[in-house]
Amino acid sequence: MVTHWDNQEGGENLDTRRAFMGLERMARLLDMLPPSTTVLGIDEHTAVLLDLLGGTAQVVGRGSATVCRAGAERVFASGATFALDELGTVRIPPLDEGLPASVVEAVLAAGQEALPSQVAALIEQREAARRARDWPRADALRNEIARLGYMIEDTPAGPRCKKL
Repeated sequence: MVTHWDNQEGGENLDTRRAFMGLERMARLLDMLPPSTTVLGIDEHTAVLLDLLGGTAQVVGRGSATVCRAGAERVFASGATFALDELGTVRIPPLDEGLPASVVEAVLAAGQEALPSQVAALIEQREAARRARDWPRADALRNEIARLGYMIEDTPAGPRCKKL
């Protein structure tokens, strides 16, 4: 993932696109990478939300996302959703590897070996909604988690999840 894909702070005399590297240097870097490498360029003020369970990615914010793979570039505008397959093979990590601390803490607080993946995904979506101050969405996700048999308790250290 390369952020600041569209940066142009350098003005006319200094190319700062492609994470301040410039187009020419980024092209040389891409040429050095194995052909199987995928690069996801994310414009400033933009994010790409990965739904690992749903197998999709959604571009949000002011800019776009660019997928560079197999010598081709595909640009996805803000609001676009694309299949994770665009990024190549995507592996969902085990619970103790690579998941946000909020999800791991919720699992540990639940006293279980693992939460159902659907519940863990909803907890992370709810945390994202809370960070965005999207309270109606966060409340709706809390209700969905409860419908699946789990209660969320918000703490200063993050959410705690308990089986009802």
